Amino acid sequence: MQKFLFVLATLFCSAAPSFSSDWPGERVHSELSPRGKFLYGNSPGVFRFSSFRRVSSERIFRFSRDEKWAFALGKSEITAISTRDWKTRKRFIIPHKIWNNGAYSNQLLAVTLAPSQHVLHVLTTDFLLDFDFKTTNLRRQILVGSGEGTAYASVSADLSPDAKRGAYAKGTRAKIYRVSDGKTLVSWEIRDKTGGASEAEFLRFSPDSATILEAETETLTLRVRNLRDGKILWQKPHGGLIGWSPNGKYILTHQSSKIEIRAAKTGVFLRSLAAPQKKFSGAFLTDDLKIGVKTPSGWRVVQTR
Repeated sequence: MQKFLFVLATLFCSAAPSFSSDWPGERVHSELSPRGKFLYGNSPGVFRFSSFRRVSSERIFRFSRDEKWAFALGKSEITAISTRDWKTRKRFIIPHKIWNNGAYSNQLLAVTLAPSQHVLHVLTTDFLLDFDFKTTNLRRQILVGSGEGTAYASVSADLSPDAKRGAYAKGTRAKIYRVSDGKTLVSWEIRDKTGGASEAEFLRFSPDSATILEAETETLTLRVRNLRDGKILWQKPHGGLIGWSPNGKYILTHQSSKIEIRAAKTGVFLRSLAAPQKKFSGAFLTDDLKIGVKTPSGWRVVQTR
Protein backbone atom coordinates (compact mmCIF):
# COMPACT_ATOMS: atom_id res chain seq x y z
CA MET A 1 0.00 0.00 0.00
CA GLN A 2 1.23 3.44 -0.87
CA LYS A 3 2.42 5.56 2.02
CA PHE A 4 1.11 9.03 2.73
CA LEU A 5 1.94 12.02 4.87
CA PHE A 6 -0.88 14.07 6.34
CA VAL A 7 -0.50 17.68 7.42
CA LEU A 8 -2.86 20.35 8.70
CA ALA A 9 -4.32 22.43 5.86
CA THR A 10 -7.02 24.71 4.51
CA LEU A 11 -7.53 23.67 0.93
CA PHE A 12 -9.95 23.46 -2.03
CA CYS A 13 -9.96 20.92 -4.86
CA SER A 14 -12.14 20.14 -7.87
CA ALA A 15 -14.01 16.89 -8.55
CA ALA A 16 -11.95 13.82 -7.69
CA PRO A 17 -12.36 10.36 -6.17
CA SER A 18 -13.84 10.75 -2.67
CA PHE A 19 -13.81 8.55 0.41
CA SER A 20 -16.21 8.99 3.31
CA SER A 21 -15.10 9.00 6.94
CA ASP A 22 -16.68 9.80 10.28
CA TRP A 23 -13.92 12.01 11.68
CA PRO A 24 -15.61 14.87 13.56
CA GLY A 25 -14.91 18.57 13.37
CA GLU A 26 -12.80 20.87 11.23
CA ARG A 27 -9.06 21.35 10.92
CA VAL A 28 -8.05 17.89 12.14
CA HIS A 29 -4.36 17.07 11.79
CA SER A 30 -4.24 13.52 10.39
CA GLU A 31 -1.65 11.13 9.02
CA LEU A 32 -1.08 7.55 8.00
CA SER A 33 1.00 5.05 9.91
CA PRO A 34 4.46 4.31 8.44
CA ARG A 35 3.28 1.49 6.15
CA GLY A 36 0.00 3.15 5.27
CA LYS A 37 -2.32 0.75 7.06
CA PHE A 38 -3.88 3.06 9.68
CA LEU A 39 -5.22 6.62 9.60
CA TYR A 40 -4.94 8.61 12.82
CA GLY A 41 -4.60 12.13 14.18
CA ASN A 42 -5.22 14.54 17.04
CA SER A 43 -8.91 13.63 17.26
CA PRO A 44 -9.83 10.34 18.96
CA GLY A 45 -9.99 7.29 16.74
CA VAL A 46 -7.85 5.08 14.53
CA PHE A 47 -9.17 3.96 11.14
CA ARG A 48 -8.11 1.27 8.72
CA PHE A 49 -7.14 3.34 5.68
CA SER A 50 -8.36 0.89 3.05
CA SER A 51 -11.95 1.06 4.31
CA PHE A 52 -12.01 3.98 6.80
CA ARG A 53 -13.41 1.53 9.33
CA ARG A 54 -12.74 2.56 12.92
CA VAL A 55 -10.51 0.01 14.70
CA SER A 56 -9.88 1.93 17.92
CA SER A 57 -11.25 4.94 19.77
CA GLU A 58 -7.79 5.87 21.12
CA ARG A 59 -6.11 9.20 20.41
CA ILE A 60 -2.85 7.92 18.90
CA PHE A 61 0.28 10.08 18.67
CA ARG A 62 2.62 7.81 16.69
CA PHE A 63 3.17 4.25 15.44
CA SER A 64 6.26 2.04 15.52
CA ARG A 65 7.88 1.69 12.10
CA ASP A 66 6.60 -1.87 11.70
CA GLU A 67 3.09 -0.76 12.79
CA LYS A 68 2.93 -3.43 15.49
CA TRP A 69 2.56 -0.81 18.23
CA ALA A 70 0.65 2.47 18.51
CA PHE A 71 1.55 5.07 21.13
CA ALA A 72 -0.90 7.25 23.06
CA LEU A 73 0.44 10.13 25.14
CA GLY A 74 -1.00 11.19 28.48
CA LYS A 75 0.11 13.95 30.82
CA SER A 76 2.59 11.75 32.64
CA GLU A 77 2.63 8.45 30.77
CA ILE A 78 2.91 6.78 27.38
CA THR A 79 0.71 3.81 26.54
CA ALA A 80 1.89 1.34 23.89
CA ILE A 81 -1.06 -0.50 22.33
CA SER A 82 -0.66 -3.64 20.23
CA THR A 83 -2.28 -3.22 16.80
CA ARG A 84 -2.85 -6.97 16.60
CA ASP A 85 -5.83 -6.84 18.95
CA TRP A 86 -5.92 -3.18 20.15
CA LYS A 87 -6.18 -4.54 23.70
CA THR A 88 -2.67 -5.55 24.78
CA ARG A 89 -1.03 -2.57 26.48
CA LYS A 90 2.20 -1.42 28.10
CA ARG A 91 2.38 1.68 30.31
CA PHE A 92 5.53 3.79 30.61
CA ILE A 93 5.35 6.20 33.56
CA ILE A 94 7.19 9.53 33.48
CA PRO A 95 8.74 10.29 36.91
CA HIS A 96 6.83 13.03 38.71
CA LYS A 97 9.95 15.14 39.24
CA ILE A 98 10.39 15.30 35.47
CA TRP A 99 6.91 16.21 34.27
CA ASN A 100 6.17 18.57 37.16
CA ASN A 101 8.85 20.07 39.36
CA GLY A 102 6.57 22.72 40.89
CA ALA A 103 7.84 25.58 38.73
CA TYR A 104 6.99 24.31 35.26
CA SER A 105 5.84 21.16 33.52
CA ASN A 106 7.63 19.07 30.90
CA GLN A 107 5.43 18.27 27.93
CA LEU A 108 5.72 15.02 25.99
CA LEU A 109 6.96 15.98 22.53
CA ALA A 110 8.10 12.84 20.70
CA VAL A 111 8.36 9.07 21.03
CA THR A 112 10.08 6.45 18.90
CA LEU A 113 10.77 2.75 19.28
CA ALA A 114 14.37 1.80 18.51
CA PRO A 115 14.82 -0.54 15.51
CA SER A 116 15.84 -3.32 17.92
CA GLN A 117 12.49 -2.81 19.74
CA HIS A 118 14.33 -3.10 23.03
CA VAL A 119 14.25 0.62 23.92
CA LEU A 120 11.48 3.20 23.78
CA HIS A 121 12.88 6.72 23.43
CA VAL A 122 10.65 9.46 24.86
CA LEU A 123 11.37 13.17 24.45
CA THR A 124 9.95 15.74 26.86
CA THR A 125 10.50 19.48 26.85
CA ASP A 126 13.84 19.02 28.63
CA PHE A 127 14.66 15.34 28.96
CA LEU A 128 15.37 12.34 26.76
CA LEU A 129 14.09 9.22 28.54
CA ASP A 130 14.94 5.63 27.64
CA PHE A 131 12.55 2.88 28.75
CA ASP A 132 13.10 -0.86 28.56
CA PHE A 133 10.31 -1.84 26.19
CA LYS A 134 9.89 -5.31 27.67
CA THR A 135 9.79 -4.39 31.36
CA THR A 136 8.61 -0.74 30.93
CA ASN A 137 11.28 0.32 33.47
CA LEU A 138 13.05 3.65 33.05
CA ARG A 139 16.65 2.91 32.07
CA ARG A 140 18.11 6.38 31.71
CA GLN A 141 17.33 10.07 31.58
CA ILE A 142 19.45 12.76 29.93
CA LEU A 143 18.96 16.51 30.19
CA VAL A 144 18.94 17.74 26.59
CA GLY A 145 17.09 21.03 27.14
CA SER A 146 17.63 24.12 29.26
CA GLY A 147 16.17 22.62 32.42
CA GLU A 148 13.51 25.36 32.47
CA GLY A 149 10.78 23.74 30.40
CA THR A 150 8.88 26.26 28.30
CA ALA A 151 9.63 29.13 30.69
CA TYR A 152 10.88 32.26 28.90
CA ALA A 153 10.55 30.75 25.39
CA SER A 154 8.73 28.09 23.40
CA VAL A 155 10.36 24.73 22.70
CA SER A 156 10.42 22.71 19.46
CA ALA A 157 11.87 19.21 19.32
CA ASP A 158 11.90 15.97 17.37
CA LEU A 159 13.51 12.51 17.22
CA SER A 160 14.94 11.15 13.99
CA PRO A 161 13.18 8.14 12.40
CA ASP A 162 16.33 6.02 12.82
CA ALA A 163 16.35 6.86 16.57
CA LYS A 164 19.97 8.06 16.41
CA ARG A 165 19.56 11.83 16.77
CA GLY A 166 17.34 14.37 18.44
CA ALA A 167 16.64 18.01 17.67
CA TYR A 168 15.94 20.75 20.20
CA ALA A 169 15.22 24.47 19.79
CA LYS A 170 14.41 27.03 22.46
CA GLY A 171 14.44 30.75 21.91
CA THR A 172 17.02 31.64 19.27
CA ARG A 173 19.16 28.51 19.71
CA ALA A 174 18.80 25.09 18.08
CA LYS A 175 20.89 21.95 18.20
CA ILE A 176 21.18 18.36 17.02
CA TYR A 177 22.30 15.84 19.64
CA ARG A 178 23.18 12.16 19.74
CA VAL A 179 20.48 9.97 21.30
CA SER A 180 22.99 7.45 22.68
CA ASP A 181 24.59 9.93 25.08
CA GLY A 182 22.95 13.35 24.60
CA LYS A 183 26.13 14.89 23.18
CA THR A 184 25.56 17.98 21.04
CA LEU A 185 26.68 17.34 17.47
CA VAL A 186 25.90 20.71 15.89
CA SER A 187 24.14 23.92 16.96
CA TRP A 188 23.11 27.20 15.35
CA GLU A 189 21.38 30.54 15.91
CA ILE A 190 17.86 30.86 14.47
CA ARG A 191 17.58 33.99 12.33
CA ASP A 192 14.86 35.49 10.17
CA LYS A 193 15.50 36.30 6.52
CA THR A 194 16.77 39.79 7.45
CA GLY A 195 19.29 38.40 9.93
CA GLY A 196 17.34 39.30 13.05
CA ALA A 197 16.84 36.95 15.99
CA SER A 198 13.92 34.55 15.66
CA GLU A 199 12.56 31.22 16.92
CA ALA A 200 11.63 27.89 15.34
CA GLU A 201 7.93 27.06 15.14
CA PHE A 202 8.95 23.44 14.75
CA LEU A 203 11.79 21.14 13.74
CA ARG A 204 11.17 17.95 11.78
CA PHE A 205 13.63 15.31 10.57
CA SER A 206 13.48 13.98 7.02
CA PRO A 207 12.32 10.36 6.56
CA ASP A 208 15.92 9.29 5.84
CA SER A 209 17.24 11.17 8.92
CA ALA A 210 19.75 13.09 6.77
CA THR A 211 18.31 16.62 6.91
CA ILE A 212 15.90 18.63 9.04
CA LEU A 213 13.15 21.15 8.36
CA GLU A 214 13.13 24.38 10.35
CA ALA A 215 10.10 26.67 10.28
CA GLU A 216 11.18 30.14 11.43
CA THR A 217 8.47 32.32 12.99
CA GLU A 218 9.30 36.01 12.45
CA THR A 219 9.40 36.05 8.64
CA LEU A 220 7.78 32.64 8.04
CA THR A 221 10.84 31.15 6.38
CA LEU A 222 11.18 27.43 5.74
CA ARG A 223 14.72 26.03 5.76
CA VAL A 224 16.25 22.64 5.12
CA ARG A 225 19.51 22.12 6.99
CA ASN A 226 22.28 19.57 6.68
CA LEU A 227 22.68 17.58 9.89
CA ARG A 228 26.45 17.32 9.58
CA ASP A 229 27.13 21.02 10.09
CA GLY A 230 23.71 22.68 10.44
CA LYS A 231 24.24 24.72 7.27
CA ILE A 232 21.20 25.86 5.28
CA LEU A 233 20.74 23.89 2.04
CA TRP A 234 17.88 26.11 0.88
CA GLN A 235 15.17 28.40 2.25
CA LYS A 236 11.80 29.60 0.97
CA PRO A 237 8.78 31.45 2.39
CA HIS A 238 5.89 29.41 3.76
CA GLY A 239 2.42 29.99 5.17
CA GLY A 240 2.38 27.58 8.07
CA LEU A 241 1.73 24.23 6.36
CA ILE A 242 4.78 22.00 5.95
CA GLY A 243 5.41 18.30 5.52
CA TRP A 244 7.61 15.67 3.91
CA SER A 245 6.45 13.10 1.39
CA PRO A 246 6.91 9.56 2.78
CA ASN A 247 9.95 8.91 0.57
CA GLY A 248 11.54 12.20 1.63
CA LYS A 249 11.92 13.47 -1.94
CA TYR A 250 9.29 16.21 -1.77
CA ILE A 251 8.07 18.88 0.61
CA LEU A 252 4.54 20.26 0.72
CA THR A 253 4.04 23.91 1.75
CA HIS A 254 1.03 26.21 1.94
CA GLN A 255 1.84 29.65 0.57
CA SER A 256 -0.96 32.24 0.44
CA SER A 257 -3.75 30.81 -1.75
CA LYS A 258 -2.02 27.70 -3.02
CA ILE A 259 -0.39 24.46 -2.00
CA GLU A 260 3.13 24.05 -3.37
CA ILE A 261 5.28 20.96 -3.84
CA ARG A 262 9.05 21.45 -3.84
CA ALA A 263 12.04 19.18 -4.34
CA ALA A 264 13.40 18.38 -0.90
CA LYS A 265 17.07 18.50 -1.93
CA THR A 266 16.98 21.82 -3.77
CA GLY A 267 13.75 23.62 -2.89
CA VAL A 268 12.92 23.89 -6.59
CA PHE A 269 9.20 24.42 -7.24
CA LEU A 270 7.57 21.42 -8.92
CA ARG A 271 3.78 21.65 -8.78
CA SER A 272 0.95 23.49 -7.08
CA LEU A 273 -2.76 23.32 -6.35
CA ALA A 274 -5.02 26.35 -5.97
CA ALA A 275 -6.61 26.77 -2.55
CA PRO A 276 -9.58 29.19 -2.61
CA GLN A 277 -11.45 30.18 0.54
CA LYS A 278 -13.13 26.87 1.31
CA LYS A 279 -12.05 25.10 4.46
CA PHE A 280 -10.68 21.59 4.47
CA SER A 281 -9.58 19.86 7.62
CA GLY A 282 -6.60 17.82 6.41
CA ALA A 283 -4.27 17.26 3.49
CA PHE A 284 -1.60 14.77 2.43
CA LEU A 285 1.07 14.41 -0.23
CA THR A 286 1.86 11.06 -1.84
CA ASP A 287 5.16 9.84 -3.27
CA ASP A 288 3.73 10.18 -6.79
CA LEU A 289 2.78 13.84 -6.19
CA LYS A 290 -0.93 13.43 -5.58
CA ILE A 291 -2.55 15.69 -3.01
CA GLY A 292 -5.43 14.46 -0.89
CA VAL A 293 -7.79 16.65 1.11
CA LYS A 294 -10.43 15.97 3.74
CA THR A 295 -13.75 17.66 2.92
CA PRO A 296 -16.98 17.64 4.95
CA SER A 297 -18.14 14.74 2.74
CA GLY A 298 -14.92 12.73 2.97
CA TRP A 299 -11.41 12.49 1.51
CA ARG A 300 -10.62 13.53 -2.08
CA VAL A 301 -7.46 12.72 -4.00
CA VAL A 302 -6.20 15.02 -6.75
CA GLN A 303 -3.44 14.51 -9.32
CA THR A 304 -1.35 17.69 -9.44
CA ARG A 305 0.16 19.06 -12.64
